[in-house]
Formats: sequence, structure tokens, C-alpha cells
Amino acid sequence: MPQKNEPSRILIYLSSAAGIFQAGSAYAAGYKESISFGSTLAEYITRFYNWSIGLGLTLGFLMLIWAGYTMVTSAGDTQKVGKAKEIIIGSITGLFLLVGARLILNMLSVPVK
Repeated sequence: MPQKNEPSRILIYLSSAAGIFQAGSAYAAGYKESISFGSTLAEYITRFYNWSIGLGLTLGFLMLIWAGYTMVTSAGDTQKVGKAKEIIIGSITGLFLLVGARLILNMLSVPVK
């Protein structure tokens, strides 16, 4: 019989796995930048922007997974299904905004590495 805190435990496992995969792919891509004392403000902002985009995308996908889990386990409860639909719409909107912001900056030729 599932416990009441089972969904939160699943979310913790998924977020841990997502963080491990994101860090591994960043290392595999050769992303070895570190903040040093000689960095400029523009470099700090660029690194924070890149980090926050990755975090936002990871959280957006985790919210999609969470909403799907909520919808599947709702057992026909219309309130839970409605809440899951709101989460799905919100997370997809957020993902489009994140990707759109990155595309707009690339189209304007703003150097975001």
C-alpha cells in the first residue's frame, strides 16, 4: 500500500537523477568554466543565465512528469485532473518562454555561450 509521502519521494528521486544527468552532460560537453577573481560582471551574468536556463528546463520537465503522475493517479477525481491540466499548461508555457528567450538572444546575436 503506497504511503502518503510517496509522490514527494518520487519527485526527490527524479530531481536527483536529473541533476546528475545534467551535470554529466555538461562535463561531457567540455563545460569546465569556473568563476575566478578575474571574471567580469558580464561573465558572471552569462554564467548565471546559462545555469538558470538549465535549471528552469529541468524543473519544467519535472513538473510535466509530476502532472502526468497526478493525472494518472487521480482515479477520476475531477479536481485532481483539473489541477494536473493547469500544471501541464503552466509548465509547457514556461518551457516555451525559456526556449523563446534563448532563441531571441541568439537571433539578436547576443553572445551567450
